[in-house]
Amino acid sequence: MTIAEVFGKNVTYTLEDKGMTQTRLAELTGLERSHLNRLVHGQGGPSLYTAFVIAKVLDVTIDMLLEGFNE
Repeated sequence: MTIAEVFGKNVTYTLEDKGMTQTRLAELTGLERSHLNRLVHGQGGPSLYTAFVIAKVLDVTIDMLLEGFNE
């Protein structure tokens, strides 16, 4: 898996765990819903700032969102 795919999978898992939708995450982060959708589907890696904002809103660390990535 690429780092983008791992990030997307972990964001999806965390959203489900917290009972949050992508739409709500987009609202809370200020990200466009379409951009967030691409990230969740592993179609591009987030910038460091975007990863930070998503992690903060989800109340997890960036490390947690990258867990499982092995170069």
